[in-house]
Amino acid sequence: MKLLKRLKISSLVDNIHLYAILILLSLLVFIHYVYFIVLVIYIIFLYKRHLLNPKIIIYFLVVVVFFLISYFYIPKLKNSNNLKGMISSIEIKEDYKRYVLKSGINKYYIYFSDDLPYKPGDIVSVSGEIKEINNNSDFNYKIYLKCKRIYYSMYLKDIKYERTIHSFDYFRYKIYEYYQSNLNDEAFMYV
Repeated sequence: MKLLKRLKISSLVDNIHLYAILILLSLLVFIHYVYFIVLVIYIIFLYKRHLLNPKIIIYFLVVVVFFLISYFYIPKLKNSNNLKGMISSIEIKEDYKRYVLKSGINKYYIYFSDDLPYKPGDIVSVSGEIKEINNNSDFNYKIYLKCKRIYYSMYLKDIKYERTIHSFDYFRYKIYEYYQSNLNDEAFMYV
């Protein structure tokens, strides 16, 4: 403590809880945009008490505004019904299989009547009907998928395999397959 006072950093140590609240509010902004208003009021409070440097204020506000813009940004739907992308994951349910296709910055849920032999990491060209995802119940499914960065679904008419790339998704799927084949059902349930 004597060293910190000698270095004139005592105000930082004495008010560490105020900075912890600032960081907490900054993180809460990413959960819901309403916390941005609380964050701005809190920054004004700290500035009035002469506890924040104007450069730090600008830094916090720029970072938070950048993430708010990315939160409200929804990629535009392409006019074309043909896409080329990488299968990033497979969701296996009891009655269906759903694939997630990454094409640029957009992600699509892919539905097909038959079982597809593709795995994560495969580059494919697809054609079909692209639809925006809608809500059908009280649960806000559209916001849930927005958090996963999935905005559209596609009902396939045709799919063509191009190649496999060894991405993170490919290796994650290989580890998943390994555990599934080497563990019994009860043990695999915890993976």
